Order: sequence, then C-alpha cells, then structure tokens
Amino acid sequence: MSKIEYYTSMKRVCMLLSMVMLIACNAQQGLKKNAEELFYHIPETEALEKCKGYLTDDFYSLIEEMISLPDRTPVLHEWEFWFVSADGSAMADNTCEVKSVERTDKTHARAIILVHPSDKDYDVEEHTLLMEKVGGRWLLTDYDDTKSSCLRYIGNYRKEEVLSE
Repeated sequence: MSKIEYYTSMKRVCMLLSMVMLIACNAQQGLKKNAEELFYHIPETEALEKCKGYLTDDFYSLIEEMISLPDRTPVLHEWEFWFVSADGSAMADNTCEVKSVERTDKTHARAIILVHPSDKDYDVEEHTLLMEKVGGRWLLTDYDDTKSSCLRYIGNYRKEEVLSE
C-alpha cells in the first residue's frame, strides 16, 4: 500500500469515526432535551391531568390512585412534598439542569437533574428521573423512586382499611 493510499484510507476512517461521534453526540443532546422537558411535567396533585401525555400509563395510573386516597398522615399531605421543591413552590417555578443522562437499554434512560430553586436561599437539589421510550416518545416512568413510595403508601392504606373494617 502506498503512502497516498494509506493516508486516504486513514482519512476515511477518521471521517467515519467523526460522523459516528457526531451522531452519538446529537442523540445524547436529544435525550438531555427530553429529560429537561419531562422534568417540567412532573405531576402536581392539582394539575395531574396536564401531565398525562408525558408519563407512562402505569406511572400516571399509580399517581392518580395515590392522590385519590384520603390523607391519613399526621403531617400535611406528604404527597405534596414529593413534587414540590424545598421552598414550597411547584417544580415549574424552578429551573433545571440536566447533569447527566445515560441510556440503560434501548428503551430506558436515567437522568440526573439539578434543580435550581427560584428562591436563592435554598440549595440546588439533585434528582433522578427515569424515562422510557414508548411509541417513539420518551416518557417519565419514575422520579426519585416515587413508584415504590406510592406502592408502599397505597399498600399501607389498604391494610389500614382492612383493619378498620
């Protein structure tokens, strides 16, 4: 192989690698953009319906069941504290930054979100957002292990119901 052929083939390899890296970078940026959009659709109890197209069906149903339960806790409805920031404002009043995002498999991804509270007296919070690709769209499938918290809360409520009968 001549030097010219060698350099030509190396040039092609470098161009191919550059194209692959560019495609991967664009996919990563797209995933970050999806994570940021989904962050702003984390449901609040008063506005759950607005989030319907942004949550997986099972996550939406679970949250819907959870917030339909009467409040049986001694504190103000603890559900609210899962979906509002430390300063009591809705997540939509804060800004977020996607710290990292990684695909865990072909249809699932995990994002680490930094929440910057609108009130500067509070610290930046780190949250985990899980996404699932359904029908070609990325949807929110869990947030800070909310699914297991909901299931535990619902289970305890059902046990209390049975015991009180």
